[in-house]
Amino acid sequence: MINEKEIRLEFNPHLYRHNVLYGNHDWGFDLNDISVNKIDHGNLKKERYCYNKKPFTGIFFTSYEDGKLKSEINIIDGFENGFERFYYENGKISIERIYKNGELISVKEFKEDGNLTSESTVNNEGFTVIRHYDEKGRVIFEDGIFSHDLNIPEEKKIFTRTYFEWFETNQIKQKTTLDCKTGVEQFESYYKNGQLKEKGITYKWEDEDGNEISDIKLGEWIIFYENGKLKQKSIYNKSISESLFYECSDLISEECFDEDGNKIECED
Repeated sequence: MINEKEIRLEFNPHLYRHNVLYGNHDWGFDLNDISVNKIDHGNLKKERYCYNKKPFTGIFFTSYEDGKLKSEINIIDGFENGFERFYYENGKISIERIYKNGELISVKEFKEDGNLTSESTVNNEGFTVIRHYDEKGRVIFEDGIFSHDLNIPEEKKIFTRTYFEWFETNQIKQKTTLDCKTGVEQFESYYKNGQLKEKGITYKWEDEDGNEISDIKLGEWIIFYENGKLKQKSIYNKSISESLFYECSDLISEECFDEDGNKIECED
């Protein structure tokens, strides 16, 4: 058995190509004794790397013109296993992917100063969560999607996007999760002390001209005082039928309370 650290083969960097976002590879080599075979694996096609027509174990790498490391990928028995890394010329990692038996598990992308800009994780059902970060390391938005490579029934497909807003103290200020299939949006806002301020559901709807109409409240909306006690509870029509658009905004009932929990009259 060849130790995976014993063989390092260099790609021709001018023939090396890859798709950064999804990890789809179109490798090119200047060595005739290296080959990449496509192997069916369920709904996916795995890549198997061979050297002298045998599954390769070792590390493939590319270099900058000055000899500095540009990229490296760990191969075990022909399949990507463990790390795949791409480097800036200053030596810091730009992209890092983790594989298990040829299947992508996670991806991280970094700026040249080393700050994380995004990361993706994939579970064994092909569901991917992608998070994007600001310069302070806080999540700006998060996508949840099923891999386009998987043959998943339409009714089970999911695509959500969650947006985050933050106070200067790095406490979460607002969180909004949109189901891009149904247009239903989960909304939450917070006080600076971390206490939940308001939560509810809205429905994104487009008129006949394609103009997006938002802030159509649905179901139960709840507002809290900063001390966590209930301030207001409102019920809106739960229908999301486009033909019942105006009813979607109808207030069905509401209750209001003071900070001691006593029921009071609601203000307009």
